[in-house]
Amino acid sequence: MIVGTYPGKWFCAVLLALAAGQAAARSAADLAVLQGLAPAAVLPATPEGTAVLAANFTLTGGIQTGAITQSTLLSLPEQRQQALQDVFITWGNIAQLADGLGTTLGAAYVARAHYIDRTRFTSISAATANLIAYTLASTGGHAGAAKYFFANATTDGRTAAEPEALALLTGSGGQTDFYGRSYHLPAGAAGADPYGNSRPFQTEPAVAPIMGRDYLNPPADNGVYNRGPLMTLTDSPSYPSGHATYGYAGALLLAILVPARYPQLVARAAEYGNDRILFGSHYAMDVIGGRTLATYDLAHLLANDPAWLGRQLPGAPAIRDYRAAVTAARAEVTAVLQAACGKTV
Repeated sequence: MIVGTYPGKWFCAVLLALAAGQAAARSAADLAVLQGLAPAAVLPATPEGTAVLAANFTLTGGIQTGAITQSTLLSLPEQRQQALQDVFITWGNIAQLADGLGTTLGAAYVARAHYIDRTRFTSISAATANLIAYTLASTGGHAGAAKYFFANATTDGRTAAEPEALALLTGSGGQTDFYGRSYHLPAGAAGADPYGNSRPFQTEPAVAPIMGRDYLNPPADNGVYNRGPLMTLTDSPSYPSGHATYGYAGALLLAILVPARYPQLVARAAEYGNDRILFGSHYAMDVIGGRTLATYDLAHLLANDPAWLGRQLPGAPAIRDYRAAVTAARAEVTAVLQAACGKTV
């Protein structure tokens, strides 16, 4: 077991640092991810796209308030409490997603890999921690860069995106701040995200409160995690969801490490993404964007695509053979789980 640390101002600060790392020298991988997410920016240009954006707004609000009934794993009150648990991100060890392993295996994983407080955590091994760090730095950096790019065509909210990236918008007739333009809250307006693409808790007419205890057990609610002080999303553009990107990347990585639980971990990823809608933090389209980004990045990493490997990313040692890193981490995770449950996995 090893102990690591993550920055205290963890969500927006981490995403901004990762986005800055991606934007410092935009690579082919970075541009490919932006291109894959860019069709959302074209939606305001057609009647069909306008209808999609309207449906996104209505569906998101209905899910959040409970007016639209979902077939979730838990009852609505219980699922809201799960959403409050899921708002804290276990970047260092993906421990909060380990319940997808099931009761026995999940408990065995968390016994070795858990959070001590908001910044300190334990890991199963250095190899596993490095694999998680590189995976989440890759996907998280892309999510952070995409947020600002689609909000105001910048790399970090202030620095203009390079011509190659801007061409992805201008070449297709895409628009920045498509949520702000569509939901009558453009960037800079009172109560809006200053960069663009304001979140549901800023645009929707009503947001149901969620109160309870968060992942680390202190009392909290969706207000202190949306507007601050525990997390401030009022100046963090909505599309795509960084949380959903993390949830899908982390759960799919854990599914690859423990393939016997693959279907259950895919379900956990979907639950984690949906919890962001319940929390009032994201639209349904944001979750789809995060899922798309995470699965696309993981596909290229698992294929050992050179454009995705050996990159110098904040907080992560460079991995030059991702498949070998997965093989090493899987052996270590399997050994820990088998020792804990006394049977093969």
